[in-house]
Amino acid sequence: MRLTFRNKRWEFLCKFESHQIPKAAGFRWDATLRVWYTGDNFRAESLLRYADDTAKKCFEVVASRKEKIAESRSIDASIPIPAPDGLRYLGYQRAGIALSQTRKNMLIADEMGLGKTIQALGIINLNKLRNVLIVCPASLKLNWYREASKWLVDESLSIHIVDSKFFPRTANVCIINYDIVGKHKDAILARPWDLLICDEAHYLKNLKAQRTRAVLGGGRERIKPIPAARKVFLTGTPIVNRPVELWPIVRALDPVTWDSWKYYTERYCAASNNGFGLDVNGASNLDEFQRKLRATVMIRRLKADVLTDLPPKSRQIIEIPAEGDLARHATRENDMWQQRGESIRKLSDALTRHSVAETEEQYRDAVQSLGQKAFSDFAELSRIRHETAVAKIPWVIEHLKECLDSKEKIVLFAHHHDVIQGIYRAFMADSVLFYGEIPQAQRQRAVDQFQNDPRVRLFLGSITAAGVGITLTASSHVVFAELDWVPGNVTQAEDRCHRIGQRNNVLVQHIVLQNSIDARMARVIIGKQEIIENALNRTGAEETKPDARDTIKEAVDLKPIIRNWHAGVQGELFGSFAQKI
Repeated sequence: MRLTFRNKRWEFLCKFESHQIPKAAGFRWDATLRVWYTGDNFRAESLLRYADDTAKKCFEVVASRKEKIAESRSIDASIPIPAPDGLRYLGYQRAGIALSQTRKNMLIADEMGLGKTIQALGIINLNKLRNVLIVCPASLKLNWYREASKWLVDESLSIHIVDSKFFPRTANVCIINYDIVGKHKDAILARPWDLLICDEAHYLKNLKAQRTRAVLGGGRERIKPIPAARKVFLTGTPIVNRPVELWPIVRALDPVTWDSWKYYTERYCAASNNGFGLDVNGASNLDEFQRKLRATVMIRRLKADVLTDLPPKSRQIIEIPAEGDLARHATRENDMWQQRGESIRKLSDALTRHSVAETEEQYRDAVQSLGQKAFSDFAELSRIRHETAVAKIPWVIEHLKECLDSKEKIVLFAHHHDVIQGIYRAFMADSVLFYGEIPQAQRQRAVDQFQNDPRVRLFLGSITAAGVGITLTASSHVVFAELDWVPGNVTQAEDRCHRIGQRNNVLVQHIVLQNSIDARMARVIIGKQEIIENALNRTGAEETKPDARDTIKEAVDLKPIIRNWHAGVQGELFGSFAQKI
């Protein structure tokens, strides 16, 4: 028996009684030349022990595969990559972007929170691409729009979010959700795309699903795939349950290497006949499978691999599109924003006039009026935000399901108990509850279960009750379904995971409705948190000049009137009000 290389292929020469050896390795039978053969280096390498001198020399050429595998784990690159002023790529992100110079098609499978979106946009910057189609879940379209507007260096590129009714034929970067690709297939096929980006690419795991066929083609209808000179697929969970789910993706990215469904399922899915047909839901040869993935299409880094690059916390805002019934909630909040904000501004202007020209008694009356108006608006805001939070529940549930596919534990915070309960009903089997009405002993049991029981993967807590005093370091992923008025309370809640014993970067995600008060609050809160953290990290003290308003603060104690309002971010939400006090 020997393995050789001739006729531009690997051939295995053996007697009949040894034919199971090349067959098990995936070789095919050439009935004309009566020899087992393959063109796949990976299959040939599994029989390296039988290699003759000719085959061994060829394997030296194939050794570059090991370099490709190493590249797939790379955490830095020295290549200059264009970035907007004030922004920079982390080392491992540069490495992922740089890999696009040698791989036209890529599966970026970094763990959640490592910035796959930024890497995909960096690939556009590095390769100066102008016609890009981004396919993603509907809930991520706004996030892609904001990130593209922020990171793309070519300001001449037009960016457009596609809806179900209209597809822009001239926009450079088109962002579309999976569910409506089929509706616009003619317009998509008419464009010569430089790059196709598929975010949350595990959405394409089912060959029979309409969205898979709309993007990748196939089926009895012989649907055409989306044509693109390059393809970049993104997912933190490339294999949700079993290797067979990755077949449509790798086949689309590298059809030369991944050319045989039969070999793929037999080699990596432990395919077997169960009496009812072929069962491909198993797993086999997983070490070889990973090496082959990394050598061909996949780059994957874990948080543990890049901790030196990561900040202690990474924060993201995920905006739900204000469409359908949610549009009504966004409209109501915007109307209230404008009406109440204008009245607050008028009152605060009056306060300024009284502070300059009138008596102390008139000033106190103005402060009282302003405080009463603030409390009135605060109550109205709270009511509307509660209604919006309830309407967001299905979106939050869908997001959590996607995140839980990564097999990690998650901590979710909300404010209202009915919101927490609404989410809990979707995850009762593997979640625990922690809020004010739950007895203390049961709360502690919930913490212990979450920390120690691998079956409990979701912690659902209120910001006020669960935001202090407990440790939830079994998770490094925090999701806020609602926000607190006070930035410090949000930070305290985050720190349930970011405590002694936490070895990972903590990913914090805020799920908000587009154009809602929470969306504005999230941006204000994150900005405040960054300012505070930067201030605490400074090594020297800076002098500050006394403000004339300090005199007013000393003369009139406003705390009894506006302490709740002033404690948080309402000042930013209503403009000059905070500055007047």
